[in-house]
Amino acid sequence: MKAYSTFVLALFCSLYVGSLSAQIDRSKAPEAGPAPKIKLGTYQSFKLKNGLRVFVVENHKLPVVTFSLQVEVDPILEGEKAGTSELFNSMIMAGTTKRPKVELDEQIDMLGASIQAGAGFAFASGLSRNKKEMLNIMAEVVMQPAFPEKELERIKKESLSGLASQQDDPGQIASNIAGVANFGAQHPYGEVTDKKTIEAITLQDIRTMYTQVFSPKSSYMAIVGDITLEEAKALTEEAFGKWQGEKLPSRKFPDAQAPQASQVFMYDRGNSVQSSIRLTYPVDLKPGAPDAIAVRVMTNILGGGMSGRLFKNLRETHGYTYGSYASISPDAVKGTFTITAEVRNSVTDSAVYQMVAEMNRIVNEPISMDEINRTKAEITGAFARSLEDPGTIARFAINTERYKLPATYYQDYLTNLANLTQEDIQNAALNYVKPFSYNLVVVGRRDSIESGLLPYDADGKIEFFDAFGRKAGSLAPAPDGTTAQTVVDRFIQVVGGKDNIKGIKEFSQKAEASIQGFTLEMETDFKGPDKGRMVVKQMGQVAQKAVVNGKKGTTVSPEGEKAMEPADIQEMLAQLQPVFEASFSDYGYTAELQGMILVDGERCYQMKFTGPSGSVDTRWYSEESGLLLKTNSAMGSTLYSRYQPVNGVLVPHQLDQSIQGMNLTFILKEAKVNHGLENSLFDLK
Repeated sequence: MKAYSTFVLALFCSLYVGSLSAQIDRSKAPEAGPAPKIKLGTYQSFKLKNGLRVFVVENHKLPVVTFSLQVEVDPILEGEKAGTSELFNSMIMAGTTKRPKVELDEQIDMLGASIQAGAGFAFASGLSRNKKEMLNIMAEVVMQPAFPEKELERIKKESLSGLASQQDDPGQIASNIAGVANFGAQHPYGEVTDKKTIEAITLQDIRTMYTQVFSPKSSYMAIVGDITLEEAKALTEEAFGKWQGEKLPSRKFPDAQAPQASQVFMYDRGNSVQSSIRLTYPVDLKPGAPDAIAVRVMTNILGGGMSGRLFKNLRETHGYTYGSYASISPDAVKGTFTITAEVRNSVTDSAVYQMVAEMNRIVNEPISMDEINRTKAEITGAFARSLEDPGTIARFAINTERYKLPATYYQDYLTNLANLTQEDIQNAALNYVKPFSYNLVVVGRRDSIESGLLPYDADGKIEFFDAFGRKAGSLAPAPDGTTAQTVVDRFIQVVGGKDNIKGIKEFSQKAEASIQGFTLEMETDFKGPDKGRMVVKQMGQVAQKAVVNGKKGTTVSPEGEKAMEPADIQEMLAQLQPVFEASFSDYGYTAELQGMILVDGERCYQMKFTGPSGSVDTRWYSEESGLLLKTNSAMGSTLYSRYQPVNGVLVPHQLDQSIQGMNLTFILKEAKVNHGLENSLFDLK
């Protein structure tokens, strides 16, 4: 199945000006006008005896209604059970005490509604004529979840499969490490879900989570659409009136602060041709803070979009990236400042230099009124457009009560925006932008970028992490007496032994993966010692194939037929073996033990296999189990799992691949051994 990586890669490998233009000086930004007068829609509210607060916005233009439940709950530190809330989000929709999941889904479909729930929220939307049924189902899900154990096992398997795909997603890796760098593993915003934590979660953990994220006294309900206040009161009382529970407790966590000096955190993604950058640190910015609007203006100027300084600098001036952006996220616990970009390896350090330069500039140089006025106009337009959605009014009402905002906070928003001065914006930069105190997270190819990033680490010691935010360290020496041959021999013994492997003269596999709604089928056939075949099918149709027969081989693709080079023929035959390690040297490969390193929390032997064409295939074998866990090549990376016996030899039945930014999960559907393959199957056509 290893050969699939290469093969899949081959498959996917006038403005109107007008007569007045001469009269307008377009070199200057327009003067800021007065704040537009806005009229917020009205809402009505009431409170049930159990403490549930309800906000109603009537809108009878369309026969639809939406119910949205939000629970005011502090973040939960899940620790060794990280991922519980993610599983909970699926489990709560897996059936109720009144009906199983199948019946629940059928009823929702019959109503033509959308109903969803998760840790601390619930949502229902559909035609207003079905509002009673929708709200009752939503209440049933929230108040009477069944949490069936058989569903937990299924959901855990799905989660583990998703984690395997994320393990080679540069953006997800950068996000994992950034959370740890900013908050630490003992903070809810810093803990990372991995295989070990998912496997540790029990049904009792799911049930305990329910008591921590739902209670009427901590909940708000927004009802928007074709409904009257009287109907809302009656329906809500009927559906949620019997819901009981005390106000959820508040939680305290270590106070995260920006580092005293810049630090660099890196994940070595050996096959990367570009780097994923996150320059980030925690900030104290609560929702509705006195300077929150000024911070928004300042951040938009720095990197809020195509007109932001970062975008113009890194993309338009230097051509380093498709885009670079800055954000400051207000949060009731702790906010975050972040600059992001995806850049070529060769310009990684240069891109970071320009990011820091723009941070310095916005702090130390006066911000022009042209930029301020333009940004005010952009925010004003976005705010005005948001008012076209009736749900915005309900959200404003809930935010006002939840965060204890002034009663006229949103009514006065645009006036307060218009009244901001140049000094206000400059102070926001001085208070929140830290050009020398940040965590720089980079996911990329270490040997291409490490030396260039050293100047950005205050102590000159870059820290290395694995994909799940755990310290990985550098490659360490292997134990005394361990060689490339002993690692290979142990793997061969673990998967079935030399005799069983050599007894396999013919080997065929069929595997499937889904991507963007269609199915990929992979078929491989090997007939020793020198016949091989690989076929890719897309929705049942042959899209590409490669065939080797003796010393000749061809590939067939939409671009036509092409003869294979001798070295490529050898490498393909080696990769088609049931166990590559048992015969790699027969096909011109050499092996080198490079050392020990952590992979997904497991201590592994790192092996380098060099093919006859000069291609490099890095493989990691678990020190504990001896099994192959991961491979990496210029074509992408592959994670191996679900080893199961085929004719006495353990074969991975799941391969999670990352190829040019695409994540694919192949599941082995069929494997045959010594089954009489016809020679005609390998005819070159």
